[in-house]
Amino acid sequence: MGKISKLLKMQKKLVVPKGQYNSFGKYNYRSAEDIMVALKVVQEAENTVVVIDTDIETANGWNYINATATLYDADDGEVIAVTHGKAREAESKKGADESQITGSATSYAIKRALSGMFLIDDEKDADTLNDSEDYTQKDNAKTVILSQLEKKLLENNININNFVKTLFKKRKNDLTEKKIEATQSRFTSAIDKYRKLTKQ
Repeated sequence: MGKISKLLKMQKKLVVPKGQYNSFGKYNYRSAEDIMVALKVVQEAENTVVVIDTDIETANGWNYINATATLYDADDGEVIAVTHGKAREAESKKGADESQITGSATSYAIKRALSGMFLIDDEKDADTLNDSEDYTQKDNAKTVILSQLEKKLLENNININNFVKTLFKKRKNDLTEKKIEATQSRFTSAIDKYRKLTKQ
C-alpha cells in the first residue's frame, strides 16, 4: 500500500479521549490540543510529521478560519495526505475578547482538519467558544460521509485528494454532500473510472 499504509496505521492507532468538559452545555469533548498530544506518539511510531497551517478569510461580514493539516513522511519529506478544516468566528462571546474568539475558531478549524485526516468522529463535539451551530452541524454531516468515503478509498489504496482532483477537478472539501453520497452509491464505477484516467 506504500505511504498510504502509514496513514492507515495512524488512523487505527490514534485514540483521543474526550478529556475536556463544557460546564455550560454539560458535555465532554476533545480539543485540537488533545488530538495533537495523542498524535505525537503515533507520529513517532510511523516516522511521520503533521504540519498545520491557518489563514483567515472574510465573507459576508464574517471571519472564517481555514486550517490545513499536511501529513509528511519523515523519511523523504513526501506528502502523504492533506485535509482541511473551517470554522467561523463567533460574533461575540461573554467573557471573551477578540483574540480569544479568534483563537477558539482557529482551534476548532484545526480540530476539524485533524479529525478528517485521522477519521476521528467529532459529530457530537463542539468547541466551547464556537457559536456557529448552523454552520457546524451542516459541515459535520459532510465531514462524516467524507471520512467514510476516504476510508473506502484507502482500502483500495487510493488517496482521496488524488481521486477527487482527477474525477471532479476540485479539492475534497469543495465537494457537496450530495456529490459525496452519489459517489458512494456508485463507488465501484467511480473507482474504475479513476483507474482508467490514471492508468492504474
